[in-house]
Amino acid sequence: MNLNPFWLWLATSATAVPVEYQVNAREGCRQAVAGAYVQAYDESARAVAYVATLKEQLSALKVASNQAKKELAAIESSLAKQTYDVDKASKLDMAAANARAVLDQTVEYQKMLDSAEKAVAPTRQREQDIRRQFGKVFQIESVKDNGKGGYPFRVSYRTPCPKYRALCPLPADQQAELEALRIDGSLPDSCRKYLGQSKIAP
Repeated sequence: MNLNPFWLWLATSATAVPVEYQVNAREGCRQAVAGAYVQAYDESARAVAYVATLKEQLSALKVASNQAKKELAAIESSLAKQTYDVDKASKLDMAAANARAVLDQTVEYQKMLDSAEKAVAPTRQREQDIRRQFGKVFQIESVKDNGKGGYPFRVSYRTPCPKYRALCPLPADQQAELEALRIDGSLPDSCRKYLGQSKIAP
């Protein structure tokens, strides 16, 4: 009896894939999703930290600007009470230049802060989007601080692998969820391979 080539391929594919490849496909998918989430998490954290840094610098600049204005006003007041003095006129020019420089820098930092604050929402949204998409297949587990640094969480499958199971297919009710997952517009190749294995696994 001649077998249809498609069914022959399907039958041999389920048994011909090396165990190492089977395990790596599952773990490779997890790593791809976890890597994308960690990247989004980092981008969001950096955006928030950058805003905090700019706010601190802007606050310091505003204090310096007020101080420069007071010094300029004091010199102007002193010059107004007496005849022209070359040294004080020179100090006035320097104080005026300093006040303008600090003010210009303050304005520039305010622009930077405005731009940085606008960037926070998109980075936070990307993190939340990835987390929302993988929520039915993956979960975020808290990780205790071991003193070696790293992240306080780990991305893992919601359904663990049974012990002594060479091929660990994704449950049928989660396959559609993984298939619909999009990271930067596409499903990672490793997840596509894992889905293929899951669909042909017994």
